[in-house]
Amino acid sequence: MPKATDKLEELSKQLYDLQRNVFDKWAEATPSLQSLNAINLPETLDKNIEFGEEVVKSALEVQALATQMSIEAQKQIWDNYFEMIRRTQSTVNKA
Repeated sequence: MPKATDKLEELSKQLYDLQRNVFDKWAEATPSLQSLNAINLPETLDKNIEFGEEVVKSALEVQALATQMSIEAQKQIWDNYFEMIRRTQSTVNKA
């Protein structure tokens, strides 16, 4: 089973990638001052739609990872709890 620290590193990397992707898409969609007079409105709208879609997709991936990490942490807690109960019961039965 993967360690919680591995999942945390993976989450941090995905958050970094999301931020980098958001910035890159924003930079692509934002016209430079030199080309402000020659804005291609349909292309700009398409890029803005793609940007919004990418932000939502990335946010859902991060939410899915966070949910998975939470479930795995809960599973580990319960597994440890029941193992402790079994050991306690085994010790009591031997006494």
